[in-house]
Amino acid sequence: MTEERKSPWNSLEVAKLLVTPLVVALLGFFVQTQIAAQGQATQTLLAEQARSWQQSQRLVDRRLQVYESVRLELNKIYCFVEDVGSWKEDNPETVISYKRAVDREMHSHRAIWSNETFDAYLKYIDSAFGEYQGGVGKDAPIATTADQKREGIKNWSPSWETRLTGKRDPQHKVKYDQLLNRMSQDMNTKSVG
Repeated sequence: MTEERKSPWNSLEVAKLLVTPLVVALLGFFVQTQIAAQGQATQTLLAEQARSWQQSQRLVDRRLQVYESVRLELNKIYCFVEDVGSWKEDNPETVISYKRAVDREMHSHRAIWSNETFDAYLKYIDSAFGEYQGGVGKDAPIATTADQKREGIKNWSPSWETRLTGKRDPQHKVKYDQLLNRMSQDMNTKSVG
């Protein structure tokens, strides 16, 4: 009698042989789909971050341009009020013209500054100039004294004294520094010490 040999390929072995590559292929397809989706999401996120960075950089660049257009006039106002630096080179007429120029730039570009910076600007201007008390065509007086100016400014005109308040805000320097610090923060630069 001959023994019948059993085949090692029973139906379970055949099923394993067929199903295993199919499961591996499906698993590979699923993994590839997930990787592709993550890659697309990463690319989208990176593109959004790049756009956001470009917009932020344009805003900082614009703030720098406006700062460059007002920094000298702001400093001249500060110097005239405090009687420091270049104060002898100016007079009430020039200082009031600086205020007009700075006001024009700052107010026309208000949207690019943070609320805190624009508020610091208004507080500084209020400390450098007295309350507007005149009628049409009258300017706010400069919040400073004439004591040193009478002696230090060539061709000082006594009529200029009406353009001054006769007193200085004791917080003037502090408010100037606060304004510069806020502007620095808006421009992502180092603050004033």
